[in-house]
Amino acid sequence: NLPIFVGPGHVMLYATGLWLAKRAPANLYIWVLLLFTPYALAAWSFDFDRFSVVLYALFALMLLIPRLRTLFSVMFLLALSMEIYGTWMGNWVWVESFRFGTGSISQANPPFASGVLYCGLDFLTQRVSSLTFSRLSPRKPQLMSVLPSWASGAK
Repeated sequence: NLPIFVGPGHVMLYATGLWLAKRAPANLYIWVLLLFTPYALAAWSFDFDRFSVVLYALFALMLLIPRLRTLFSVMFLLALSMEIYGTWMGNWVWVESFRFGTGSISQANPPFASGVLYCGLDFLTQRVSSLTFSRLSPRKPQLMSVLPSWASGAK
């Protein structure tokens, strides 16, 4: 029951993330961690978005991949911006909590770390494209670009 714009919207978000990641500072991930770690601690302590804290821990692990740190940080911020705007507009709603095992886990509307789900998709995209292109070409691409050369800054 997904609207027709969801698929192309995710591709546009990913393309925007790739474009911005090339222009973002390499230490962006440090600023993201400094900004959101206190919020994650509060979310866990006061039980208002524990789902995000779990996702945020996964995000911290994903940042151990040096060549993708900037992309993940950009996507985390982009996706959060999109989620905040989309829920504010009333396009979708995240439930307050959901069943997990024998209990439930809280989440905000939107969860602050919902962007980690996008980072996971980006990781899979990078991994699959890396494996695919390494079989087709002797040279391995660092980041798959879906942008035309004029938009990527290539000369």
